[in-house]
Parts: sequence; C-alpha cells; structure tokens
Amino acid sequence: MTERPTNIIPRNLRLMARNARNRRNTLPRLKESTQEISNFKNDYSVHNVDSVNVAIESRSSHATETGAALVEIRALDTQGNRKTIPGWAYVSARVGEYHYLAPQGENNTSLTQFTINLPAGAATLELVGHTWKKAVATEIVGPVLFWSDKTGPLRQMQTGRMLEKSASEYYEDLEVPPGACAIEIRLPIRGGKAGGRVPFRFEFYCKNGALALPASDMPQHKTLGPIQLCQTESNTVSIAQMSVRIPRKVNTIRIAGVQWGESTPAVLQNATASYTYGKSNEVSKFLNNISESDKLMLIDTTAPPVGHPTLSLRPNNLAKAWAELGIKIIFLPFSTIQDQKSIPHENILQIDRSDFEPIKIWLLENRFGKNNTYVCSSFPSNEAISLVDSFNIRGWNTVYECRDDMEEFNRVGYSKWYHPHLERRVIEQARKVTAVSQPLARKLKSTTRKHVDVKITPNGVSDETIESGAKLRTESVAAKRAASVKIGYVGHLTEAWFDWNMLAYAANQRPDYVFEIVGHGKPEHLSLPSNIVYLGPKSHSELPEIVSEWRAGLIPFVASPLTRSVDPNKIYEYYAWGIPCVSAQMGNVRDYPLASVYSNREEFVHAIDKYCTHNLSSADLDVVEEFLAQCSWTARARQTSELFFRG
Repeated sequence: MTERPTNIIPRNLRLMARNARNRRNTLPRLKESTQEISNFKNDYSVHNVDSVNVAIESRSSHATETGAALVEIRALDTQGNRKTIPGWAYVSARVGEYHYLAPQGENNTSLTQFTINLPAGAATLELVGHTWKKAVATEIVGPVLFWSDKTGPLRQMQTGRMLEKSASEYYEDLEVPPGACAIEIRLPIRGGKAGGRVPFRFEFYCKNGALALPASDMPQHKTLGPIQLCQTESNTVSIAQMSVRIPRKVNTIRIAGVQWGESTPAVLQNATASYTYGKSNEVSKFLNNISESDKLMLIDTTAPPVGHPTLSLRPNNLAKAWAELGIKIIFLPFSTIQDQKSIPHENILQIDRSDFEPIKIWLLENRFGKNNTYVCSSFPSNEAISLVDSFNIRGWNTVYECRDDMEEFNRVGYSKWYHPHLERRVIEQARKVTAVSQPLARKLKSTTRKHVDVKITPNGVSDETIESGAKLRTESVAAKRAASVKIGYVGHLTEAWFDWNMLAYAANQRPDYVFEIVGHGKPEHLSLPSNIVYLGPKSHSELPEIVSEWRAGLIPFVASPLTRSVDPNKIYEYYAWGIPCVSAQMGNVRDYPLASVYSNREEFVHAIDKYCTHNLSSADLDVVEEFLAQCSWTARARQTSELFFRG
C-alpha cells in the first residue's frame, strides 16, 4: 500500500484558496466605464505645449496595497522617439518614467493627479498602464482627464469627483440670463493655512466682449479691481456667498480667486449661481418694447409716484392721460417708488432716481429726434440742466414746465433744493417753457434777459371726477342746493397758505351759514366759530354726497406771491361738482366762469352772499359743461402733447 505524501494539500483546501484568489481579484461593477490597467493606453497631442496636467481615477481590489499599479509616461517626438522628461522623479530601468496609482478599495475610487513639464520637441504624450502587483486587480475608472491650461474652472471626473485647486488658479465665467439684475454666488472652499477675509475679484463683460464697469456700490481694490470679501477659517470647509448687482448690458460675469498668502483657500467645487430679476426685468421689457416711431416722454418732477393713494398732482394726472393717448412715459418722481408699481400703466415706467443712470444711458444711446420730449416739471436742478443739454444735442424737444413759484416755496421753508440760478439756466436752455398761469409766466420771463416765449398750460381735472360729478351738474341738484346754506372747502389746511382768520371772520359775520371743511393738515390750536364744521379727510367716493348741498366752493388762501401764481386744481373740481367758486386772487381764476375773486375780507363775505342767494340756472350749468370739456386732463394732455412734440 502506497502512503500518501504528507505535503499534499487536500482538494477542498485547494478550491478554497483558488476561490479566495478569484474573490481578491474581482471588483464589483460600476455604472461608469472601466478598463483593466494592463489594457490601458492613451495618446495625447502636446504640440506647442510646455506642460500638461493629468487626472486619473482608479480603483483596486486591496485598499491597503500601495504601488499595485502604475502608468508609464512616454514623451515622443514627431518621429516616435522617446525623449527624457526633465526633472521627473519616478524612473525605472524597466518602464522609464512612470507614476504610481493610489488604490482606494472596492467601494471607492482613488484620484491620481500630476503635472508633466514636457521636453523640447515633444509632440505626443503616451500613457501606458502596468500591473505592478499581480495579486491586486486595478482598473481605470472613466476617461483620463488631460489638459494644458493651469487656470480656469474646476474639472470633473466621470464619477462626479471635482478636481479641487488653489483659489489663485481658479476662475469661472457665469452667463447672465436676460433681465437678471443681481446674482447670488455660492462657492465651496477650504480655508488656507491661516484663516481670514480673502477677496474674489470680478470682471463684467458685454455681449461684444467689451469690459463693462461694475455697479457703483461694489467694493474696489486698488490693484484687483471689483472684489467681494469672504471669511475663511484655517483648513475648514465652508461656503463663500457673494451677492453682486449686475450692470446693464452685461451678459458674462467672471469670478476669480487670487493669491492671498497663507490665507489663500482651495476651491472645492465650481460656483452655483441664482439670479434676481425683479424691476430690472420690467425695465428691460419696457424699453425694448418702445419702437422708433413711438412718442416718448421723460418726466422729471417733484411729484410723487404715479398711483399714490392720496397724492395725484399735475404731472401724475398728465402722465396717465398721455399714456392713454399712446405716448410712452418714463416717470422720475421726487421720492422713491416704495410700494408703488414700476409699471402702473402699460405705457408708464416709473423708477427711483438711484436707478436712473442706466436708463439715461439707454436714452442717450438709443433715442434721437422730435419723437422724444424731456419735461423738467418744476424741478430745476443741476441734473436737469445736464439732461436738457444732452437731449438738445440729440434733437429732442426739451420743456421746462413751471407749476408753482418755486422761489416762493423755498422762501417759506419748502423746496430747499431750489436755487434761482438753476431755474434761470433751465429756462434759457430748454426749447420750450410753459407755466400754469399768467402771473407765473411773467415771473419766469423776468428771471432772464433772454427773450423767452412762455406758453400758458393751465391745470385740469380728471375725467373720472367730471364723470362722477355729472349727476351733481343738474337742475334738480341745483334746486336742492337752493334750500341750503352750506359752503365748503376741500384740500390742504396748512396755515402757510390757508387763511383761517379770513374763514373765521366770514363765519362770525354769517352765523346762519355752515362752513364745511374737508382735508388734512388742520392746526390743533385753532378756536373756531361753531358754524365751521371740520369733517376731516375724505375719500373721493365720499365727496359727492357731501358737496351735493354746497352753494359754493371756497379757496380762501393767504395773499402772497406764492398763491398769486397758482392755478388751483380745486376750482376745476368745484366745477365738476356743479358749484361756483369764491377764490383769493390766484392765477387765471378771474377769467374763469362762475368765479368770484376777492381782495379783502368784506369782498370775501359779499362773494359768499352772492352764491348763497343766487340759484344756478340751466344757462350757468351749460357754461360749466363747456368749460369742463376744455380742461379735463385728457384734453390738457392733447393740448400739451401737441405743443411739446411740435418741431
């Protein structure tokens, strides 16, 4: 009987060992493409390149094995001859220049990155894979990245891994969507050796590649230019967040890191950006929808925004009426828009003065000729003088529209920005000058030695007020009023121009009359006769019922140069409500129908008596209707637009 050798390994143990080796050299499948290391070979053209960067993702069956596989690096000339890579640290007799791949286990991939300084005459770079430890399986995962530029955005491997880099080598171009007015940037970074505030610089480019200026509020560095600062902590990962306003016409923004000593961070991922559109998008759409044949009017005014719930001055009313006529309006109110709409009407764009600069540039670059009118409405400023000059050169109609005696407003503590020299400059340089009254026209002419033709363009009343008041302009309501002893006033009640003493005198002289006062600004200290009834502020919808019993409307203003130049809006409202008016000497009032002008308190009382004892006839009502047809804001808009756009 033959004895079995003692060194023979049982069959089952041999199978177990073979299976273990198989398991050791088998890697799980990935969704990314893979290539066994010994089958890997790639060629890259390196003509006219000094250095190249290489990034390889790989995986191995043993996480702890180092030097399990490598790539041979061959620099070849045009004839295919191998050239020595200067300064390369890893060289062997078998393969020449090489670089080991770092394994990272079955469930991960490793990243190998290196830079090659090419020898002179190199035309092709060839990478060849080699297994160095046959017991360890190694695969290349995805394509090898190969690039020559050192700076730019981060590159991404097929697995999604980002190739982080120093901020000093990072820049990225972000495309700006149409209508975007601001950008919010998030950039993952890791702090450098030292923490601190580090800058990122910005460049802004127009569609034609021209460099654009940043927004005026953006921080500037004396050598880096426009920057944003970000706080970093030493070797700590964080998100750098930067908010930047986008200048007009910019379609590309470049963000770039800089070398900042030991605080220079590493960029871990490319930037993500979100955009704000808001009002700038509305502005762009509005401007782009203006055709060359459209009439355009820029209104530069001391009035509040269009759509203000309680204040609607001449510029507001005319802007809406002009818009209804199809004229495109850019409205520049004195105050900010706040919660008012940027586009209160399809033909009206209103903007804050702080946002006007890009609009001005657009107007100067895109609008020429008599289809364009600039209206400086009682706001003679240095900016207005500059705009008049600029628009005159471009063939615009330029208008100085004077609504009030601004010098007198300034004298009583209002309009502190006003200076008579500025007004004179605007009057002399504008192509057309208008005033709401004859006294104001005479005042404007007296400010300059230059001959100025001042056109009279009176105030008006809204079509809605005329329409809603139609039921009060009837013989039946006139008969109802004949039994009343009420007189009233609607408007502001400040002592600066409302003559409370005159009103109290009349009330004492006529105790049987009732004086109803509607408005805001009433002084608190007043002691008034009992037949003066203060009703407080009222809405437009509440007024028709109140005024339906009034025999006349009052304008008891303090006599002054300020009030004498005014063409009072409220007289038109009184006519719309079907009542005559008793007024101080103001503007053109003496020429208006059913208006009694007084110069002292006795005349004031006698004028009130006249309308409290005289019933309006149908002929009187016809006169009122004819007058109103000429002074609605729609009618005024037609009259003024014909004047403003006339060559």
